[in-house]
Amino acid sequence: MPKAPTTDESKMTSRPPDDIKKMEPRHIAFAFSQGMGHLKPMMPYMGEMLARGHNVTLFCSNDPIFRLELEKEGLSKVLVIGVEVMKIEEFMKKSFVSTLPQGGPLFVSEP
Repeated sequence: MPKAPTTDESKMTSRPPDDIKKMEPRHIAFAFSQGMGHLKPMMPYMGEMLARGHNVTLFCSNDPIFRLELEKEGLSKVLVIGVEVMKIEEFMKKSFVSTLPQGGPLFVSEP
């Protein structure tokens, strides 16, 4: 029976290679509609991008809970741009597929 390939543990690292660490700062944008469950899994990535010197912008619902959650997690440097989004109840009535031609749930709002 063939042996499983082994890894050279001396080459394993959680740090990025030097060429990535020297990358010029970028501006990275994240976008979410509603729901903290969409934001929370991305927060470590936002933190890592900030730690590497990048600018991070979040487009999300204009609900202040998103800004508060970012501040609570030490991500106050994330620029938050709140946008009007369709209320979840209305979104569920229309369905996700019907909102895509209009730009998706971040762009569809009721007047």
